[in-house]
Amino acid sequence: LMISACNQPEIAKQCGKKNGIKALKALAKLLEKDLRESDLVARYKDNNFAVFLSGADEKSAKIVAERLYKNTQTIRIKATSDMELDVDVNIGICTSKQADTLNELIEKASTAMNTITPKSRSKIKIYQKAKEPARRKTKVPKS
Repeated sequence: LMISACNQPEIAKQCGKKNGIKALKALAKLLEKDLRESDLVARYKDNNFAVFLSGADEKSAKIVAERLYKNTQTIRIKATSDMELDVDVNIGICTSKQADTLNELIEKASTAMNTITPKSRSKIKIYQKAKEPARRKTKVPKS
């Protein structure tokens, strides 16, 4: 899984870097608490986390992603005495059956995550190989 705290940059910009870091720490703590000991969570880049689910197929990865997404909806960052902030996440899924290397696995999960737009209904996306455009059959004139 690739998980992005997609509103963390806005939190840091509007409420200070300290609150942006609080958001990332709260997300990291939740991820570590909600996963098995055999799973691995790592801060990847900026506001992203890579989550490696030991032995997970697409179905079980989606179940875990849905649970994590639901649980992230409970994160509240106390920015000031009268303001609490939510942490919004997007989650991309790719399984080892769809990738040959670790870098490819991360890249494809990131690709899935990055296709989620603010207007997307679902904040969880499974990597799908891009379909190649259909080739047109051209008629060769007979001589």
